[in-house]
Amino acid sequence: MFRTIALRAALCLLLASASGCVVVAAHEREYLADPTMAAQPDPLEARSRRKVHTSREGAGGGGGTRSGGGCACGN
Repeated sequence: MFRTIALRAALCLLLASASGCVVVAAHEREYLADPTMAAQPDPLEARSRRKVHTSREGAGGGGGTRSGGGCACGN
């Protein structure tokens, strides 16, 4: 009983430790640097989201920009 539990635990530990690191070849790194994988969103999309948030919540001026009306006509 103890032997099967220990064997299963060792197998799970081996699988967990073997799946964490990957060696990436130099010619494959271009796919990892794709712009769609950027941590920061697209600047145009971020501006659009800020405008929608500002107009819906009436929360303008918190991002260091000027604040306008709640109808989005001054943004």
